[in-house]
Amino acid sequence: MKPRISLVIAIVFISIGLFSCKSSGTKEEKVATLETSRVDAKKLKAEIVELIMALPDNQETVNLINETGAAYIAGLTLEDIQTDNLLTRAANARTYGGVLFDMAYANTYNQVNTFSKLLDINETLVRKLGFEEFINQQKELEKRYVDNRDNRDSVDQIVSELLASSNEYIQKHGSPSDISLVFAGATTKSLYVISNVTIFAMNNDKLVDLMKNQKDRIESAVKILEMSGEDTEVKKMAEAIKPVMDLYSETETFDLAAVEKIRDMTSFIMQ
Repeated sequence: MKPRISLVIAIVFISIGLFSCKSSGTKEEKVATLETSRVDAKKLKAEIVELIMALPDNQETVNLINETGAAYIAGLTLEDIQTDNLLTRAANARTYGGVLFDMAYANTYNQVNTFSKLLDINETLVRKLGFEEFINQQKELEKRYVDNRDNRDSVDQIVSELLASSNEYIQKHGSPSDISLVFAGATTKSLYVISNVTIFAMNNDKLVDLMKNQKDRIESAVKILEMSGEDTEVKKMAEAIKPVMDLYSETETFDLAAVEKIRDMTSFIMQ
């Protein structure tokens, strides 16, 4: 009997050993996959941010509009948007990008009432995106803005800080999809504003040139959306703005007709 018992015990220990090795290997593979995923996500974010940082930001783009001598056009900003109707994270993210551009536009042209409304919408969108910590960070800047409304230099500095901190926070704490949608939203909104301002100015060659020079921005928006993964809403945004990118690529002579097409396209995308 003893040899049989010894054989059974040996088999049991061998089985346990094989199971342990298999389980250990599975855990190690899962850990390795998780770590690889984290590294890839971090690398992807870095690549997306690098592309964005190589382009003019919202404030710089608005400054270029202002330098042409173009007048402010009321009704182009998202000050009356109903945030309750934004039902997906993607919708909130791309709208947040548009609002950031509008804030730069309204402040540069000293539209205090419009900027104040946009500031409230900005806070609502930040909250809907789950960035509660950032709301607390911005409270001090918002208070400084209210206290210094009559001091133009102070206001410009405060708004500059607010916009810069917004970009920095989303790039640090947002997902690749968040970052790409915010940038795409801001890009779409900038093209919409510039095209409307250009059409209103009629024969302003400087504005037509500025419109033409947005090609890199729209191409980068499509690129980073495509880089960001298989999220359905991200893919929808990429598909929506691709025709605008194609128009830029296919247009040899950039004129008012091309500007009007871009105005119509971007207006549709923002609906």
